[in-house]
Formats: sequence, structure tokens, C-alpha cells
Amino acid sequence: MSILTLLAVDDEPAALNRLKSLLAETPGVTLIGALSDSREALARINRERPDVLILDISMPGLNGLELIANLAKGYAPAVIYVTAFQSFAVDAFERAAVDYLVKPASSERLRMALDRARERLNNATAAQRLKALETLGGSLPAESLREQHIWVPVRGGRTRVSIADVRWIEAEREYARIHAGPDTGLVRASMTSLEARFGSERMVRVHRSAMVNLDHVRRSHTTAWGGMALETSDGDMISVGPSYRSNIKRLLREPELRTPS
Repeated sequence: MSILTLLAVDDEPAALNRLKSLLAETPGVTLIGALSDSREALARINRERPDVLILDISMPGLNGLELIANLAKGYAPAVIYVTAFQSFAVDAFERAAVDYLVKPASSERLRMALDRARERLNNATAAQRLKALETLGGSLPAESLREQHIWVPVRGGRTRVSIADVRWIEAEREYARIHAGPDTGLVRASMTSLEARFGSERMVRVHRSAMVNLDHVRRSHTTAWGGMALETSDGDMISVGPSYRSNIKRLLREPELRTPS
């Protein structure tokens, strides 16, 4: 059995470490790189040309589809996507990607995906693989790259939380605190990466250190110093940065307050 060379890209350190651990226990493969920066990864991928790419879909810099669109001409690896969403993406992935893994991936599911990758490399010509990769970039609309769930550590394990249930997210050094009622917890991720994964016109950045789900905003407040703050359905108060204020008012459809003449 030939050895498959792999390179993995995921901006979540916990997810990347899990992949590395699973691959270390998987026979017939050699992991030549595990990177969190998608632009750095692209340069290395085009230089070393591994047989298989394992890619997160939603990443800052280049997302998983954009990375594929920038592969070196004539290079046709087998691609396995890692994602936190499932049903609406299945058809698109099946048309072009070898397989997709829903986070957190299991050892058994990873091995199945790698078996499919080996089969694709052995049975499809380079031209066929290139054609499949060319269609992949247009397989999903931009909004489909937004993940719909996040895994949040809780006592005794992790729980899968719908983004619709997240009230707000705040930065805490290299971590982010996910506020989702009883499922509140810390994840190791930057605000930039979370914005790339979950950002939309409802889950929006309101400060360099905070994102808010506007569907959970109960009211807005004008602060004593003339600033703006949002009150969530849980009663939390989140300051809105000056550069974000006009966009938040637009999204909330809040009229500008005018002083009577």
C-alpha cells in the first residue's frame, strides 16, 4: 500500500490538534504539515504538492474554496473538507470533494474519508480530478460558508450549540467566550476567525472584542458619554465601538436621534 502524503489546514487550534492526533494513529498516511494560516498553507501546498488536502471551509484570509481556486496549475489533489455544518452542503461536496467530515471528526470517519481519497487518486485521471476541482469553487453560495453550529466546552465534555442560540461572543486573550445561556463557555479562537465562520447581518461585530446576535438584542442604550450599548435578552450590556455604530443602527433599523429645534 502506497503512503499518502497529507496537509491539513484549520484555523481552530483544537480542531487542528485533533486531526494531528487522529492522523498519527492512522496507517498508510504521512502528515507533512498542519497549518492554521490559509495563505501560508497555500504557498506550502503549491510547493510540496501533497496527495491529499484536509481543509476547513470557513477560515480568515482564504476560505477552503478560495484556497482550492488558487492551487498551482495542473495540480489535482484529493480534497477532504472539515465543516461544522452538514445537510445543505452534502450535494455540493459530493460533486467535487472526495468527502467531508463534520467536527469533531471521529477516527473511523477520518479513515473512511482517506480510503475514498486513495480510491479517487488511484481511479480518476488527473484531468478528471482537475475538472472536479474547477467546479468546486462555484458549488456553494457565499452565505453557505457560514457555519451554523459551534462546539462549546461544558463540564464533563462539549455541547453543540446553534449559532442562532448564541447571544454574543467576547474576546478573552487567545480565547473567546460564547454566551449562549446555559451553554456558555470558552473556545480557543480569535475574533477574526469567528467572524469569518459565523459573521452575517445578524451575527455582527460591534467592537474589536465582541460580536452580537442582533436577534437577541432587547434594546439599545445611549451611554452617559454619548456612546452606544446593546442590551441582550439575558441582560448583558455590550459597548458598540464608534466605527461600528452606524452599521449597527442600520441593521437594527434604529432612527438617528435628533434634538428638537
